[in-house]
This record gives sequence, C-alpha cells and structure tokens, in this order.
Amino acid sequence: MLRLGTTVTGIDTAAHEVTVDAGETLRYDKLLLATGSAVKPLNVPGADRVHYLRTLPESKALADAITADTKVVVVGAGWIGLEVAAAARGRGATVTVIEVDSLPLRAVLGAELGAIYAQLHRDKGVDLRLQSGIQEIRESSVILTDGTEIAADLVVAGVGVRPTTELAEAAGLAVDGGILVDASLPDL
Repeated sequence: MLRLGTTVTGIDTAAHEVTVDAGETLRYDKLLLATGSAVKPLNVPGADRVHYLRTLPESKALADAITADTKVVVVGAGWIGLEVAAAARGRGATVTVIEVDSLPLRAVLGAELGAIYAQLHRDKGVDLRLQSGIQEIRESSVILTDGTEIAADLVVAGVGVRPTTELAEAAGLAVDGGILVDASLPDL
C-alpha cells in the first residue's frame, strides 16, 4: 500500500502497527523504515542568513537570487557545495568556497581526485579557501576562523546531512548515527 502525503508519527514494534498523522493506525507484517535525512545546519552567529539546497523550492530561490552581480560564499566543498559553486559561476557570480578539509571531496574521492576538482573549480574562477572555517556571518560578509573577511551577498551551506532517526528512537530501536542493524536487520 502506498500512501503519498502521509507521515508516520509512531511505531509500535510489539503490536506491528504504525500510526499516521491523521491518527489512523495501520497494521503491518514487515516494516521497512527509510527515514531520510536532514541538512546539518551551520552553528555560528548569523546562521539565520544561510541558504541550504535540499528541496526544489530552495533550488529555485537560489537560482532567482544568483546573478552576475552576486557575491556568493559556499560553505562546504562536497557535492552540493561544488554544484552550487559551479552553477553560480555559470551565472557570472563571484564565488568563494570555504572548506575545512585540505581538498574538495577528499574524504570521499581521495587526494588525487580532490586535487583535480580543486583545480577544475579554480580554473573556472572559484576562490577556494581550504582548511578554513566560518566564525561569523554578517549582513554583507562572512568572517573566517582566521579573521579574514569575505564579501557575501548570499551564503549557501552544504556541510552534510544527518539521518532523521527520531521516529526510530521513539520506537525503541538502537540508534547511533543511524539505525543500527546487522545482516538480518531488526525484526520490526
């Protein structure tokens, strides 16, 4: 049974039932819990000015906001951050990418490919600030952890996601950075 636009609000693993947002209880034989993820927000002063890219409306809002005159600061040089940087440069914006690691995508692709991505973006005019972090976001700039101030009309963060495990935790499932499973998965 597929129910679009319905949110599960509770799981009773002993009774093999889920409760949905309309208050209805549905019985199940086997349950696959695929909870998804939520963006990791920046935790710095001024973070309420940050844009994230997770949904189509957020994508459209960024596309509308980025022009050739826009100074964009992207926090995070992973897939999302680099895609935003490339798209913004494609619109003629000035782009600075801030990354705590020594190379873009190094953690997932390694140093050799990370260096290729770094050069690719530099060749397209992106200012990469590696091994750097954000200390504060102001109205028209960001302050890096080393005190450097960078002009910013728009700040976009792509610093990762976290699994949304609240439903699993409330159901009493073991959680540690995700739902813990073994080769046979939990018997829900």
